[in-house]
Amino acid sequence: MLYKNLRIISHLEEFFGWIELDDTGTIVNLGRGNTDFEGIDCKNNILLPAFIDSHTHGGYGFSFEDFSSIDWEKNFLEYKEKLHKFEGVAAIFGTTVTQSWSKIQQNSEFFSFLLKKYPYFLLNWYLEGPFISVEKKGAHDPNLIIPAKNFHFEFLAKKFAKKITVVIAPERNSAKLIDFYHKSINFAIGHSNCFDFEKDHELKNYRRFTHFFNGSSNFDHRNQSLTNLIFESKLPRNFLVELITDGLHIRNSTLKFTIKNLKKENWIAVSDSLAQKGLKHGFYNLGNLETEKKGDLFYLKNSEQIAGSGMSYLSILKNLKKNLKLSWQEIVYCSSYNVAKANNLLDYFGTVKVGQKANFVIVDDDFSLKMVVIFGQIYRHL
Repeated sequence: MLYKNLRIISHLEEFFGWIELDDTGTIVNLGRGNTDFEGIDCKNNILLPAFIDSHTHGGYGFSFEDFSSIDWEKNFLEYKEKLHKFEGVAAIFGTTVTQSWSKIQQNSEFFSFLLKKYPYFLLNWYLEGPFISVEKKGAHDPNLIIPAKNFHFEFLAKKFAKKITVVIAPERNSAKLIDFYHKSINFAIGHSNCFDFEKDHELKNYRRFTHFFNGSSNFDHRNQSLTNLIFESKLPRNFLVELITDGLHIRNSTLKFTIKNLKKENWIAVSDSLAQKGLKHGFYNLGNLETEKKGDLFYLKNSEQIAGSGMSYLSILKNLKKNLKLSWQEIVYCSSYNVAKANNLLDYFGTVKVGQKANFVIVDDDFSLKMVVIFGQIYRHL
């Protein structure tokens, strides 16, 4: 099938043209300009690489915190289908909040199974706890927060052939352990009140910063907070700073300032969405904690502490485009290309090129989703 009259976007350029898929969903032609070939008129809409949400706890009723249901894999596949169809998300990092070590070991069996069976949807297991700080715990159970020991990292490194992501509060954890295991585990800085990172730790041993500003030591004009560290350092290649770009976790004026002061190659948009994204308002569980969904946010019960987002990935990108006026190329960088590059997945995600199984979305200028193709399968038709 041929789709024409498209604005086709990569991380480097935008051009007017057309794309052709064969019967297997593989891209066989990618042309510039008009064509006389018969095809579907896409009416000057925008084609982008399909999205990667690399920090999400679930959605539409599926939670990465709980595999107790007998139908958990069925629920996982329904969640996968909805992400493709309604949000244009091709792949994710499945994220868990702080749990007991025994629960983490138990869940490792499920994640090991999913990472092997669905390697191009579930790209990574993202442990947001328990190796974080009580001071910046956010919506994590303080009774389960612990410092990391060698046996924790040894277990995780041996259990998974693919490097998983583990969040660390540097001030509570051994820099020597991080240095020893950083080639086996992707460490992220997060939920930390650190003010002297460079005293013991090295930024090159970490791969990302978990939801920047949220759960982080704030800017300080005398001491090196983590906010200072990110703005004042030359960030390593493939180091990614997460921004929850819903306009609520970080106000848009601060988002604009932050994006202006980070290289486009070093930041990504994440949703931090919870399992009840897409469900009605009310009370729900997040691990051992109770939350309340109000509007597009979740709060700890009877608290103003934000626990997570209820906004779709499509919506947080729309905020960047409509309210912050990012270019389409910048949208590609933060929504797919940077994560794909950092994880050596550019043959599958973040790009649109001949020979690939098609992974793209078509949106209009208002960022309404018109078409979704994931690995050659159409999930939403024009």
